[in-house]
Amino acid sequence: MQELPLPGATRISACYDQNGRRHLVYNTAASCFFRWYDSQAGGMVPTEYAGVLDAQCILDDPRQYWSASSDVLLIYTLAGVLNVREQRDRFGVVRVSKAAPGLKVIAAGMNNANRLQVECIPVA
Repeated sequence: MQELPLPGATRISACYDQNGRRHLVYNTAASCFFRWYDSQAGGMVPTEYAGVLDAQCILDDPRQYWSASSDVLLIYTLAGVLNVREQRDRFGVVRVSKAAPGLKVIAAGMNNANRLQVECIPVA
């Protein structure tokens, strides 16, 4: 297992896409850093999102039946809004999901009803 240097990491989230490629996001006191597989570059690409402190990456639907339409998602709050970026857009398009003033993301994943669920808590 390769050890990654994560300077100043306060929180880490990781997942695998349907092809088994690792995606990793870690948060610091000022931003988050996301390492993801870019098919155009043919390898892992690091991306920084300044001001994002609560990012999570997940595979939206890990079931094999849905493998053709599943995506790795990057979910976070910024300026009081819940944002989602998708692998199919190379994480370049921000989808504003819902106003979330005073909240931060602590977990995301598929719930028992096979729906994506994001858990948020108030910012202290």
